[in-house]
Amino acid sequence: MIRSTLFFLSLAAAVQAQNFAIGYTEGAWNDPARNRDVDYVCWYPADAAGQDVAVAQGSFPVVVLAHGFLTGTAPYQNVADSLVPLGYILLLPATETGFTPSHAALGQDMVFLAERIQQAHGQSNSMWFGKVDPRMAAAGHSMGGGATYLASSQAQQPFTCSFTFAAAETSPSSSQAAAQVTIPSLLLAGSEDGITPPATTQQPIYNNLAGCKVMYSIDGGGHCYFMNPDPPCDLGELATLPSLDRTSQQVRAFRVLRPWLGTWLKGESGAAVEAVLNSPGSDGVQQNCNALSTQNEGDISEWLELRSDGFVWKKAGNYSLQCLDLNGRVVYATDASVQPGGFFAFPKQLAHGVYVWTLAHEGAWRRFKTVLAKP
Repeated sequence: MIRSTLFFLSLAAAVQAQNFAIGYTEGAWNDPARNRDVDYVCWYPADAAGQDVAVAQGSFPVVVLAHGFLTGTAPYQNVADSLVPLGYILLLPATETGFTPSHAALGQDMVFLAERIQQAHGQSNSMWFGKVDPRMAAAGHSMGGGATYLASSQAQQPFTCSFTFAAAETSPSSSQAAAQVTIPSLLLAGSEDGITPPATTQQPIYNNLAGCKVMYSIDGGGHCYFMNPDPPCDLGELATLPSLDRTSQQVRAFRVLRPWLGTWLKGESGAAVEAVLNSPGSDGVQQNCNALSTQNEGDISEWLELRSDGFVWKKAGNYSLQCLDLNGRVVYATDASVQPGGFFAFPKQLAHGVYVWTLAHEGAWRRFKTVLAKP
């Protein structure tokens, strides 16, 4: 039996960088409500790279990313390369890839895939059994960016936050749908985008968004450079080539995106996003998101009293608790409805070492480290 010695370290301490390999799978799930097969591709954290390899140990947040017009899914390998090693599942609908796509259907496919992979989390015969964190992001590029707002505006939408690359106007209107979107939303734009100019596409969406919102315009950036080379998109941008190169645009985009997702999907401090937004260089920033400055702040002692073998709850309510090792892997997670005075014992199966705990309660987060050592 492991006895624990606990030291409270720092609310703002960062989890060490993760380094998961990238697995890949593809398939189709049937949506009986629409009598529709929804094709998908998925990149995910694995211990060894390859197709249909086992998902790594842990529970991982999901990003559902919708593609652009005539683009398909393959050019978004760059998004997988940036996010999956950090412990995200990247799930893309492979639908509406033709010349007459239904924007509404693409948005519905995003919602369906998000709900379906959550169902698979609870199915013992699924590769996703026990692997899917309930926190998810809706995302998309161009047409898929517009579909993101169609998806996240639905009354029963399942997403925690969203982000878009060069979001386009859609039919039905993505800018009008934005008025019903209350989740935190990040719009990434290119200032020299000649296909969906920010002033006439992303700006109206940003103006109408009802919740926490940030618009980050990359100076000299274009429309297609958010993804890997793609002939249909690149051909359409030939007449309005941006001055910034593709690699630089992606570096600047992910500089914002990674801490954004860490804040909303992993309980990390919003200070990392604020640091980027407050030092954008030549890039343009608009934001209306007070939640970022307070995200994850606060004294953990408001909620609990730390002890050597666990803690005593001080504030009643419903909590979600996760324990991560220093590779960022979730080694324990639970939800609890508690009353003051209740005791939580650190799980006996945890080996000695350093752990990072995230605690969610009524939309707020606290974060702390523990050192569990053998006597």
